[in-house]
Amino acid sequence: MTSMDNHNALADREMSTTIIECVIFSLMFVTALVGNLFVCLAFFKNPTLNRSLNNYFIISLAASDILMALLVEPLTFGVFYNWAVAVQRCTLSISRRNHVHFSRGFFANFNAHIY
Repeated sequence: MTSMDNHNALADREMSTTIIECVIFSLMFVTALVGNLFVCLAFFKNPTLNRSLNNYFIISLAASDILMALLVEPLTFGVFYNWAVAVQRCTLSISRRNHVHFSRGFFANFNAHIY
């Protein structure tokens, strides 16, 4: 199956399916962004939270989830919904997703070794 066949298969979906997917992607984006921003806000506003290793791990996960929401989700949305250069955007989306996942694991291990 070529990339053009994949693109056509995505374009042939029903409108109701597309609307449901758009709503789900939008809810995921907003929830990830707002929820993790609240976690970061609580971490930085409350100085007693800054001293625990577990809290450093949670803040690094929140930061990586914010990066996922800002860098990967919009590209994934665009790949699924008919961008002109879908193959290049798909590659960029996968590259960013891998980078964020690597960073998440690196900082989790880095924090564990420091403290």
